[in-house]
Amino acid sequence: MWGGALRYKKEWGENWDVGAGIGYEKTTDERLLTGGGGLAGFRRDIQDWAGSASIKHKPTGLFVMGAFSFSDNDDSNTKHAGIFTGTSDPQMSAGDIEFGIQRGVPWFNLDKLGETSVFGSISNIHNGLGAGTGLGRIGPTRFLPAGTFDNVTVGAEITGADVDRWAVGVEQALDSANMHLYAVYQHFTADVDLVDASLNHVAAPLDDFQLFYAGARIYF
Repeated sequence: MWGGALRYKKEWGENWDVGAGIGYEKTTDERLLTGGGGLAGFRRDIQDWAGSASIKHKPTGLFVMGAFSFSDNDDSNTKHAGIFTGTSDPQMSAGDIEFGIQRGVPWFNLDKLGETSVFGSISNIHNGLGAGTGLGRIGPTRFLPAGTFDNVTVGAEITGADVDRWAVGVEQALDSANMHLYAVYQHFTADVDLVDASLNHVAAPLDDFQLFYAGARIYF
């Protein structure tokens, strides 16, 4: 397993902070999850690459950031392994845009504690199946037994998926303690593409999922 990355960070004049990065990773360890190395009855070949860029207007504190990633699973046991379609594991891709404002806020004397950030984001994960990786229930054939979803009564092959997410949050810096407090709300909408043994589409409506979390982060 190896990888590499390039990073860029620069102040443009007096008003702009910019940053960017891009990275690549290659995994060929068949026993990656168990930490052993060596063959496990198949040949592993996963390639990931991702990048991001951000810009902040320092006088106003307005910022925007974008990120993307792609993952190709070319493991020998996933090629043409779809139990009904005979297709390979599709490429996974993801994208995210975050925007907001970060500055000292005089309300309730918060500026004396540190900068306050208010932000929102939207993202999409396309075909994040992880077939054959051992990270979930989906094996190399992408077969889901009847009952995997409560409303699916037949065995099906998963051929694709989409997860859309939007989020809003707030973060408060506590400079004296080198700490940040945060609270975030996220809303997820998911869709899966399924086919049965006759290659007919199988409907699997999924409920939206909501998540709220809060916490603190200390910088050492």
